[in-house]
Amino acid sequence: MSLLLLLFLGFVAAQDVIKLQTVGNGTSKVTSEFLGYNHNMLHHYNWTDDLADVGCKLKLPIIRYPGGTISAFWRWQQGWVVTEEDYKEQFPNSSWAYMYGSDVSKYNGTGMYTLENLQNNYIQYCKENYAFTPKVNFVLNMITRNMTDQVSMLQHAASIGIPVQLVELGNEYYAEKTNEFVYRFPTAQSYATEANVWAARIRTLFPNASISVIGREYRKGDYGRAGNWTQQILQSIDKEIIDSVTMHPYWGAGVPPTPTSTKSFYGNLTQQQQEFDNLNNMTGVSQAIASGVGKQLLSVANYTTHASYFNGMNVRITESNVFDRIGILRYTWVHALQVVGAHIVSAQTPIVKESLHHSFDGCCGFATTFTPPVDQYFDGRLIAPLPSNITITPNLQSGPGLMLNALSNLFGNFSTTDTVKTWPIQFSPSPPTLAVMSSNFSVPSLVGVYLKGDEAQGMALANLYYNSITIDSSTLLHCDTHWVKYVLPSNISLSTPLTQENMVDVVSTLVHDGTSISLDAHSVHFVTCKSNPTL
Repeated sequence: MSLLLLLFLGFVAAQDVIKLQTVGNGTSKVTSEFLGYNHNMLHHYNWTDDLADVGCKLKLPIIRYPGGTISAFWRWQQGWVVTEEDYKEQFPNSSWAYMYGSDVSKYNGTGMYTLENLQNNYIQYCKENYAFTPKVNFVLNMITRNMTDQVSMLQHAASIGIPVQLVELGNEYYAEKTNEFVYRFPTAQSYATEANVWAARIRTLFPNASISVIGREYRKGDYGRAGNWTQQILQSIDKEIIDSVTMHPYWGAGVPPTPTSTKSFYGNLTQQQQEFDNLNNMTGVSQAIASGVGKQLLSVANYTTHASYFNGMNVRITESNVFDRIGILRYTWVHALQVVGAHIVSAQTPIVKESLHHSFDGCCGFATTFTPPVDQYFDGRLIAPLPSNITITPNLQSGPGLMLNALSNLFGNFSTTDTVKTWPIQFSPSPPTLAVMSSNFSVPSLVGVYLKGDEAQGMALANLYYNSITIDSSTLLHCDTHWVKYVLPSNISLSTPLTQENMVDVVSTLVHDGTSISLDAHSVHFVTCKSNPTL
């Protein structure tokens, strides 16, 4: 069946009133400590008050320290990467190019991204100015540092007031292209064996911490060491002391043509222009949105289907986003819809206990904030030119940042002492579907999560469809509700780069009695039943 016919049939179905419902007993989840971002300081070196103000405004309760791949080369005492001399001492016989070699010279001997900087200039700033205290997800360095050194880092963090509650034993060591990872851990079993030793030591010192090992998203064409990484890890780790597996679902742009250039991920400029053109029609927009949400749905379906395979372990998604080198989507509302849809899917999935965005800032407009340079071309990547009356001010919220902040505000209505349960929202009749490019897989155009705590109810609901959809939420919400809707104004294209200067945030806020309501096309809704919601 053609995509156009699917969309037409979906349009017909969208005219019906769709009832919202849940099934089952729900899943306990600490939603107020669920969202966050991955971050490293290569762009800024450390937290300053100006930067912390931007980060704290997002009110995302988890920050990942010191970041992803960079963690494998991190010296926590200095708050920066290992030196060239240190690197060569670690790998004396290698001819590899040290990937962070160019960053070594940025170290100024003081004022870098130390634990003290994290605590005093970010965590305390958030606590004093925004009334919340971020948690730290520590990523340990098992490549260029030993267990004694990394345990000392955790102990030092605790001694200066940073609780050790979330610990990851490394980051993406399955990567074949990173020679150091293969050298240190030739097999998944060799990593698991060492992870068991580290976890036992950490569990003794921090008995209540969640300890995670590295899992691997299945990708078509995976083979060798990466191909069956997760299976081998789960067969080899000690599940008495390790409680979680990390996953990093990333997705493509989702719009044709598929890049076939030596510029991996994003293609040549002609292909990128074609992708941009495809974002100016509803078929292209639908495919792009479906790509992001579809990848998350497939990933969590795999986790859920194989829940017994995880044998009671949780999944922590500590990175997710569109591939960072794909430029066509950056700054757009389409990307914002991908991101919020993906995190809603994570929130509704029982086995997923954490969902982090990659990243706080970054080179390519895919992060929660804007980072210069912002021009039409950057490192071979095309973005749509900005409207002449719009400029991007560094470190303001992007579309994804806006959505993550809104979702976090919804979750923040449920205190850490609440027994919060979550349910995936089910729809009757089924909503229209969006087809994923070059796939037999389709994505529902409505995705939602329902939450119920001791003192509040709520839901997040995204209409990913290109037409409005009328819903009836009366079976879920038996109270006057506070709705906040996010949607673009009609005069802005979905492919237009967005800033806080041209993005309409909250179009309407209303008290609603829980009966039928029309959801605008490509809109996101956050709903609470609480006397003083913080939305």
